[in-house]
Amino acid sequence: MRPQFKNGGAASRPSLFVDQMQKQGFELVTIAEIMSRARSFFGKRDAGQARKRQTRYTYTDGPMYYLGQQIVRAMQDAGYPAKIVECYRPPTRQNDLFSLGRSKARGWESPHQFYEAVDIVHDTRGWDVGPEFWDTLASCVRIVAERFGVDLEHGHFWTFKDSAHVELKDWRVFREVIRQRWRLDVDDWNRARMDDPLLAVPMPTPTPPTQSERAARFQAVLPDVWRSLPDVWRSISPRQRAGLEGS
Repeated sequence: MRPQFKNGGAASRPSLFVDQMQKQGFELVTIAEIMSRARSFFGKRDAGQARKRQTRYTYTDGPMYYLGQQIVRAMQDAGYPAKIVECYRPPTRQNDLFSLGRSKARGWESPHQFYEAVDIVHDTRGWDVGPEFWDTLASCVRIVAERFGVDLEHGHFWTFKDSAHVELKDWRVFREVIRQRWRLDVDDWNRARMDDPLLAVPMPTPTPPTQSERAARFQAVLPDVWRSLPDVWRSISPRQRAGLEGS
């Protein structure tokens, strides 16, 4: 039986050229089949090749961002390009995610508002990946946690699954430190108002951790890494530090 050449579902008689190509071992396929094979091929290449490897590290956004970068590097070493898409998340955005049902936490209830969590996804596909990506991420989270002696929690294992999410397990300890600062700010404001009832200064509102608070947290969570940083880096201003972040 002669093969039929496919063309959008309609069959047509193969030309002499097609007959000759078949005799030489070439296969007849539809355009759809060619595109399907191409997507599969390039998808595999993309899964195994990072566009930009993690070689430099940031120390100014607290310990979780640094650990997140280490997880990204471990993912790249395992053949999966990955990136951090979010560490600090404003409380307004957190409330929006809560309203959409994409988070169970409101503003100031999530570790993201305290630089204590990261979301890690595929470098080019984002969240559109198969289970092998998230399983590999889970392994890399465990490897980095053991390497640096920290307790990390991965949303991949939650009932309300959030496979991209990784946080420091004791993030609420740091949140309480920041909340204490908020209370002191309000106390100072109240005292100022008592001294001057006409004081035209608005009541302080919650603010994220400052640069110095993030640095103190980094030192507490990753003391060995902190000690390995040059003395000049630890003694200069946050603005100057930005130019000294290195590998």
